Amino acid sequence: MKIWIDLSNSPHVLFFRRLIKQLEPDHELLITARKYGYLEDIIKQEGIDAKIIGEHAGKDHSEKLQASINRTNELLPIVKQFNPDKFLCKYSIEGMRIAYGLGIPSTLVIDNDQSTEQNNLTTPFSEKTVVPECIEAKMKLAFGNVDIIGFNGTCEVANIAGFTAKKDVLDQLGLEEGKILTIRTGPLDATYFNKDTSLEKHISELSKDYDIIAFPRNQHDKAVFEKCGAKVSENGIDFHSLVYYSEAFLGEGGTMTRESALLGTPTVSCYPQQLLEVDNLLIGKNLMQHSLNPAEIARMISESNKDHSRKIAENAMGEFEDPLVKVREALEL
Repeated sequence: MKIWIDLSNSPHVLFFRRLIKQLEPDHELLITARKYGYLEDIIKQEGIDAKIIGEHAGKDHSEKLQASINRTNELLPIVKQFNPDKFLCKYSIEGMRIAYGLGIPSTLVIDNDQSTEQNNLTTPFSEKTVVPECIEAKMKLAFGNVDIIGFNGTCEVANIAGFTAKKDVLDQLGLEEGKILTIRTGPLDATYFNKDTSLEKHISELSKDYDIIAFPRNQHDKAVFEKCGAKVSENGIDFHSLVYYSEAFLGEGGTMTRESALLGTPTVSCYPQQLLEVDNLLIGKNLMQHSLNPAEIARMISESNKDHSRKIAENAMGEFEDPLVKVREALEL
């Protein structure tokens, strides 16, 4: 079978990497991606052969539209020449439009019930859409003509499946276990994210007790964090191992926050908007906490118990389903 997979954001590489390795021996694959943040770096780290086509255009709606048009025009002849039997993606607007236009059966993965624009521009064009069960009913109500397939858990279960921590990441950064706090800014370029980062106020509250490692999304945030005294991570750092050996994780976004929770590191979300249902799911299972108050966040982190968090995460990982199983079923593999 000839399968086209489009990777439009860094977490999508982590989500699909095991499936790509499983498919390579018996199927012909076309992997495409775009220039966006750490996406190209992660693709190279995972040893995935991908064609980089187009780029992300930031938050400006006119520029986003033009970039999407340009990318669609660049992708179309490549896809037509490959002539795939199936298309697979997680939030690829250009990919879904091309697959629908060419009559290619498509499987879409979505997990953000708040990402209204992206959901509306992708889900109606899909043949099958794989979603966490916590948003299944909402997606069926919104997109009744699409075959919605639910799974128990979150997409991040696939991202960290088979993970083994490597302690040498601490030596690379000159860090000592027992004092590390890792933080991550929100998805500042995403259409659905309408806030500026406020993590610098949390750094001021926490820096006296922890060595803070920040994962910024742009040069502005990098400068702010360095000014606050945080150490800024570089491309290529083993994020999952760093988080595993951290005393806690503070996240303003989604994917890395949920990955941290499932790794069993005490996790606090300071997501400044309405929480996603996948976040509410993990909070309900005591896998993470949420607050926007710096003093309360400091208290949550200081009172956390990593051993207890590890046990809760181990139980959750045993309970949750691997979403790639449902993806394979949707692709009829």
